[in-house]
Amino acid sequence: MNDDVRAELWITLARALMLPRDPALLPALRDALPESLVALLPDAIDADVAAALDLLTKGFGRFADSQALLVHYSRCFLSPPIRVPLNLGLYLDGLPGGAAFESLQHWMLAYGVVRCADFPEQADHLGCVLELLAIIEDAGDVPRAADFAHAFLLPTLPRLEERFAADEDGEIRESPYRTVLALLQTALRATHPVPATMAERRAKYRQRPIGDGWRRCGRCGAPIATEKELAVIEAALLRQDLPVAHLDLCPDCRDAARGWTKRSVCG
Repeated sequence: MNDDVRAELWITLARALMLPRDPALLPALRDALPESLVALLPDAIDADVAAALDLLTKGFGRFADSQALLVHYSRCFLSPPIRVPLNLGLYLDGLPGGAAFESLQHWMLAYGVVRCADFPEQADHLGCVLELLAIIEDAGDVPRAADFAHAFLLPTLPRLEERFAADEDGEIRESPYRTVLALLQTALRATHPVPATMAERRAKYRQRPIGDGWRRCGRCGAPIATEKELAVIEAALLRQDLPVAHLDLCPDCRDAARGWTKRSVCG
């Protein structure tokens, strides 16, 4: 898959996850989106993906009109208590405006991207992050695009899906937006696959530095955030006598580590 096709793929999925204000979006999600994904992901269409595409058509087909879709979108992503937040920083840092959010600002600056003044979403909104990935792909920088996907998207998407799956409301559990997220994960893993072993993953990330001043995961080598950003978080934690060793791990490795500390690596 070439850079232009990947960029179009992420833009297509980004638009599918934005607030459905336009009445034309419902038929586009129901009919055009599955067809577009078949065209953009021909090598990833297996039986499971074909079933998900059919589920996508049926799921969006349940809504009588664009207003019904807007209400459903709001119930999933906007109305308090928000069932499935789309701001990725909440999953990566556990709070808004943390290191992940600041890192995204640096990525935007590096690629000359600014948020439109009238655009309501923050930079870490999933749709915005996908649009930024499309810009990186369009620049032909596949290694950087892979780093970006592995730093921000692949660690967080399973957590969004878990929020859908755990909801007590059947309408939320069976939301077609949950299917969109599943297809997005499939697309990302097909275009930027995770290395098979931890050693390969470590080598992949470390052979492509993403800039001076960045901290990489002490276990797998994935980019986390800049040292400046993490220093702010570390200072805040130390003031409250809280541990800071987890800041040396990416979100994927934090849960897997189960008690790993910096001392165990550095001796």
